[in-house]
Amino acid sequence: MTPTTILETIIKYTARRVVQRTAAMAGLSACADGAFVTVAEFKAARAELSTGMDDAYTAARNAADPQYKVDGLAYVSGLVSLAALHKRRGTDEAIPAEVRTVLAAAAALKALIEGAKDKASTGRRPAVTDAPVKARVLDMGTCAFCRRLQSVRGTMVDHGYTDSRYGFRAGSCGGTNTKPIETSPDGLHALLRALESAKERAMELIDTPPTAHTVNVRNGIRLTPTVFTSGPEFDRAARRVLAEARGTVALAGERIPEVAAEIAAWAPGKLVTAAEATARGV
Repeated sequence: MTPTTILETIIKYTARRVVQRTAAMAGLSACADGAFVTVAEFKAARAELSTGMDDAYTAARNAADPQYKVDGLAYVSGLVSLAALHKRRGTDEAIPAEVRTVLAAAAALKALIEGAKDKASTGRRPAVTDAPVKARVLDMGTCAFCRRLQSVRGTMVDHGYTDSRYGFRAGSCGGTNTKPIETSPDGLHALLRALESAKERAMELIDTPPTAHTVNVRNGIRLTPTVFTSGPEFDRAARRVLAEARGTVALAGERIPEVAAEIAAWAPGKLVTAAEATARGV
């Protein structure tokens, strides 16, 4: 199973964090192919995709077996556990085909991670050896996803956003590890694919709503994941999922033609230095 197929399996069953997971798979694949990826970048990609695979498994299992009639599928979580379940029961026809597909993707993702982990580089990225002997100046370019000027080392360095409630960084931008707009339209193409995948998945949720929803129910001081197929909890979860899906379709519908027009009109630009960016007031 290829990295693209693994990512498509995750996106098929969960529309959450599509942009971030697309970027994470790009970084993990690059690391497996021997490109320079730091240990921190590798760990971030591994965590993002492992969580995505957990989400996909839960969604596929709840859709195919909402009453937990198939033994051994409930309360399985974590990439290692999913891969182990695939190894034990990957050909067991008692398990719904959709769930077996996700388990196969989980095993393939685990193998990809295992093959990439020893290739991640410790420390900082190496300096450019043919650069003039002077104070090192880091170029800055425009990220195709967040449209902000960020540092560039061939591709956009890891950058994210700040949660205004707490004042600290809350996640990585989907444009991390893509090329800046000034040097390539590849980042715009990645954004377009992410938007199209998110819209397609959201439309599937609207056309074929899930028949079961997992809701965290408070039991004393604990929150217990509980599957509902009817009742007020199911109705609230269904309305929330439907509203999120409709919002995704509306946003993607606006952005897809805009990004496609940007790709058609793309022309190379010029990277700037941090000093030039500061002078512009960016």
